[in-house]
Amino acid sequence: TTVKLYLELLASGEEGHQDLLEKSAQLLQSSITDIRNLSKRLSAPTLGDISIKETLCDLLDSIALTKAINFTLNTSSFKWRYMPKELHLGIYRIAQEQLTNIIKHSNALNVNVTLLQTQDSIILEIRDDGVGVQPTHAKTGGIGIANMMSRAEMFNGRIDIESEPEKGYILRATFPMAENSGVAANLVY
Repeated sequence: TTVKLYLELLASGEEGHQDLLEKSAQLLQSSITDIRNLSKRLSAPTLGDISIKETLCDLLDSIALTKAINFTLNTSSFKWRYMPKELHLGIYRIAQEQLTNIIKHSNALNVNVTLLQTQDSIILEIRDDGVGVQPTHAKTGGIGIANMMSRAEMFNGRIDIESEPEKGYILRATFPMAENSGVAANLVY
């Protein structure tokens, strides 16, 4: 919008606005960079033959480079190597969104990501020691929370959030493995 306004001023022929051309070029370059970065974030990762454990490990490694936060990944009780690509991508996107939220808003020093299985569920838990939020605001956050909830619901799952000011934030995504969920039948040990 600013570039459009600058160009309209230049097109009017008024003198003294030549610096607007340089500012317009800078703003356009910044917009191009932002759009490229957003496109990379939104593009689906190449899941290929790698496991969800490897995918989460790669995600944490790439994010750990951006800020001084200690990330740990615990997958010791998760035994499946392969799962349906749609579920794999859903879990990845939920983790990606929550980790982005943590970096932007939490002021956390430590983040623990746990992927586990129980007899009837797959659970992704992301816990941080950041500033937290009021319990009434935990599920009424922005579009990111809504997106994570939608992704979980696609697999009959749910998102649970626990948080209090100055006590960190816990996001738990639970996916049932009931026969009718479509998850259990496609898991491979």
